[in-house]
Amino acid sequence: MLTAEENAQLTRVGPGTLMGELVRQYWIPVVQSSELAAGGRPKRVR
Repeated sequence: MLTAEENAQLTRVGPGTLMGELVRQYWIPVVQSSELAAGGRPKRVR
């Protein structure tokens, strides 16, 4: 079981957090490129 501190380290992804910095080092695609138009607007995801 995780402590509250360990849970926070794994779930907080804002700037300056451990996981936030890790996520920002890698590209994590959430849509296929075929769903985007060339030169189009960014696609908002949740």
